[in-house]
Amino acid sequence: MGSAIEKTTLRVQKFYETYSFPGYGEFDTLDALFQRARQGKYAALLEAQIPYGARVLDVGCGTGQLVNVLGLAKRIVIGMDLSFASLRKGAEFCERFSIPHASFLQGDLFYPPFLPSSFDVILANGVLHHTADPRGGFKRLVELLKPKGFIVVGLYNRLGRIGTKLRKLLFRTIGRGAKIFDAKLRNSQLSEERKIIWLMDQYYHPHETSHTVDEVLRWFDEEGVMFLNAVPKITLTEEFRADEQLFVPHRRGSPIEHYLRQIAWAVTQSQEGGFFVIIGQKHALSE
Repeated sequence: MGSAIEKTTLRVQKFYETYSFPGYGEFDTLDALFQRARQGKYAALLEAQIPYGARVLDVGCGTGQLVNVLGLAKRIVIGMDLSFASLRKGAEFCERFSIPHASFLQGDLFYPPFLPSSFDVILANGVLHHTADPRGGFKRLVELLKPKGFIVVGLYNRLGRIGTKLRKLLFRTIGRGAKIFDAKLRNSQLSEERKIIWLMDQYYHPHETSHTVDEVLRWFDEEGVMFLNAVPKITLTEEFRADEQLFVPHRRGSPIEHYLRQIAWAVTQSQEGGFFVIIGQKHALSE
């Protein structure tokens, strides 16, 4: 096990075996979990717009809260993660409430236990930037996607992440006292568990990369994936709407628009970790 990819995989797996999150402590009913999901606009739109009957893979699902939410409806939803500790939490909640269409398995996205063209929708929220080869990981995921299937990729943005990187330097310099510079860690309404989750994931993770909009769009072009939408928006003429249609084509915009948007994210997305999402659709075989 000497390759860079394998070494990084082991480091990340060890981290999540120790810090498996988010937990389910605050959710004593299915409705509580569902209502929390609906409070987040992005998760609520995914739940509302991923078609019934779809075969869905959530890669790097963590403790599988989204898997369990999506699995309540008539979809086949599989959550895959490196961490047994994380998967155990999701599977226990799933079993406790007899969620009919959700399941969990341990797996590595570079060696997935699935045949090509197996899924209608693949979710990769916050996973590729914790691998040694995000571009190669994306290629593997597209191979698992059916023609005309949808892929949702969430990554750290290079400019949007600047604030987090500065705070990370402060944590290394002055220790936990740097918590005063992070809005989530100052939030008295946030549980201590969620604060620890945020602290470790944002400031003490063993491996992360950050990416630009145009870099990810190149990945899409090279792998035959058509751009559909982005969260936040990557053009200057659009704003994200409460009734946003995630899986229909939107204007892709120009590199200068993307750059200006990302400059703004250095401020607007700083307290959210500089996270952005690009959504695409795999071309049909004849295209």
